[in-house]
Parts: sequence; C-alpha cells; structure tokens
Amino acid sequence: MAFEITPASTPNPNARKFILDRPVGVTMRNFGSADEAAAHPLAAQLFRLEDVTNVFMTADFITVNKRPDKDWESLEPGILALIRTYFDS
Repeated sequence: MAFEITPASTPNPNARKFILDRPVGVTMRNFGSADEAAAHPLAAQLFRLEDVTNVFMTADFITVNKRPDKDWESLEPGILALIRTYFDS
C-alpha cells in the first residue's frame, strides 16, 4: 500500500527530514557512519548513497544529512526511493 513521505527542510541546510505517515519502527537511532548503520537495513542502504553522512530515525521521521558541497536535488530522489521500497516490502 502506498504511503506518504513528506520531505521537509531543517535549520541545517545539510539535513533534510523525511516525515512518514506511519511509525518508523524504532524508538530513536542515530547512525554516524556506514559501519554504525550496518545492522539496520534501511540505514545501511541510505549510507550506500554517495554523500550521505548521517541518518537519524525516530517516531515517524528520518533525518538524513549530506556533505555540504552536494545538493538535495540530486540526492533526494534516491532517498525517497529507498525509504518507499523499505516500507513497501
């Protein structure tokens, strides 16, 4: 079943919040590297995207940080696709 994901800006221009219309399924998790994310399937996939530097999950949203020299226009579609695939499976 399709669901809503709403990207939202944050005060940090290198972080974007992806708000879901359902619980993320974790209490609160912060992954500062691909190694830290290795045991969580979605976080590990997000770190496989070039330029992701941090993933934070809680309640009904996921915040993804990127490298300062990269733009959201090129990174956001891949993030949305991974989140959608993860929760659709």
